[in-house]
Amino acid sequence: MYKFHIQNETVRMNIALIVDSTRHQRRLNQRRQSLEFVIDLKTGKLSLLPTTPVDHRVIQIHLDLDQQQVYVTDTRNAKEFNLEEMAPQGRQVLAETCHCLKTALMQLHDINEFTHVEFDPSVEKIVDRNFVQEAWHVVEREEAELMLLNTKPGTYLFRKDRFAGLMEEMLSAAKRSRIRCFTLCYLDPSKQVRERTIVNWNSHWLFYDDDPTLSGHYFESLEHLLTSMRTVLKIPLPALKAAN
Repeated sequence: MYKFHIQNETVRMNIALIVDSTRHQRRLNQRRQSLEFVIDLKTGKLSLLPTTPVDHRVIQIHLDLDQQQVYVTDTRNAKEFNLEEMAPQGRQVLAETCHCLKTALMQLHDINEFTHVEFDPSVEKIVDRNFVQEAWHVVEREEAELMLLNTKPGTYLFRKDRFAGLMEEMLSAAKRSRIRCFTLCYLDPSKQVRERTIVNWNSHWLFYDDDPTLSGHYFESLEHLLTSMRTVLKIPLPALKAAN
C-alpha cells in the first residue's frame, strides 16, 4: 500500500479526487488511465464541475504506468495543456500534483492499486472537514490517552488508527465506493478514555457497529452525529499548530 505525504492542502485534495475517480472507472487497460477534470487556472484545484467557468479549463490527466509518466492535455484540442494559461500558484499546484502521481506510479504494479492509496496524515477534504481538522491529532492510542487524561470529561479528538485504516480498505472494496473511516477518541464522564470508529460513506455519517453492510442508523452530517452524543462530547481538543 502506498502512502502520500502531502503538505499542500490543494494538492492533497487533487490527489484524493484523482484516487477517487480511478475507483469509479471501468478499466480494460491496467497500465494506462485517462481522467477528465475541470481545473481552476488561478489555484490549480481540480473538480468535477458540470460546467466550466471562464477562469477554468477542462483537462485530461493521463497516467502511464509503463513509462511511469503523467501528462496533461487540453480537451479542446487534445494537445499538451499550456501551463502559461495558469497563474503561478495554479502552475505550482498542478506541477506538485503531477509529481505526486509520478512518484506513486513508480511504486505500483497496475492502475488498480490506486484504489488502495492512503494519505498520511489522513486529513482530506470531506464534508464537515472543519470539525475533523480542527481537532485532528496524528497520535497513537497511548499518546491520545495521555492527552485526554489531562483534560476535562467530554473532551474529544480525532485520529486515524490501524483498525480504522483496515476498515476503510475493507468497506471500500466491499461497497466499491470511496469510504472514509477515522477514530473518535474521548474522555467519558467517569474519566475513562473511549474510542469509536466513524464511517463517512455516500454523504452518510455513522458509527461502525460491526455491520459491514452499513445498514444501521446514519446521520446527514458529522455535526449531527456528534450531537447525538452531546451528553458525552463537550469540547474538541484543538489540533496542534506548527510554530512559525
